[in-house]
Amino acid sequence: MTATFTVMSMDELDKKVEDDRRALAKRMRAGTAHWGHWWYVLDQDTGVLRYRDSEGHELCEIDLARCDTATEILDWVLQTEGKAWATDEDLGSLVRALTDLLPIRNWTQDPMARHDVAASIRETLTLAD
Repeated sequence: MTATFTVMSMDELDKKVEDDRRALAKRMRAGTAHWGHWWYVLDQDTGVLRYRDSEGHELCEIDLARCDTATEILDWVLQTEGKAWATDEDLGSLVRALTDLLPIRNWTQDPMARHDVAASIRETLTLAD
């Protein structure tokens, strides 16, 4: 398989990122945002990620309000990795969901620092308006 890359200016890249965030916000509001078997469900202030197997059974729920430190996020990934139903693809999808929903790339400098997850989710959801 050959990888294909697109060259973009910074302005084009910024626009693409904003368009992607806006599309994600619309899917979040519509209840169609998912990464593999992980589905975002708007619940109270922040929402949850629910793992649904191919038969629609919910096997796991992650309250995003509790994912307010890099340490908490790593704990969820490691707990999920230990589940018999979790495949490598499921773990990758979970990491992708968390990085799409939460600004965790900025959190690694201080893994114990708490962050306002609700504000991050609300900010993303306003893009759908």
